Amino acid sequence: MASNYELKIMAFCLMPNHVHLLLQTATANLREAMPDLFSRYARLLPISSYPFLLKDEVLRGILDR
Repeated sequence: MASNYELKIMAFCLMPNHVHLLLQTATANLREAMPDLFSRYARLLPISSYPFLLKDEVLRGILDR
């Protein structure tokens, strides 16, 4: 994912029902990257998980693909 869009997550803040991201990109189109980021995360979530909680290790795993 990160290499597809040349994104770098500089910081993130996990909230109870959403996440704040500080992204750095030289060439990426964020309009295309954000839906891809969150659809990849949604596919990794077990059904029993809270769908809006992003965990650090899951987020890293998505970006490393």
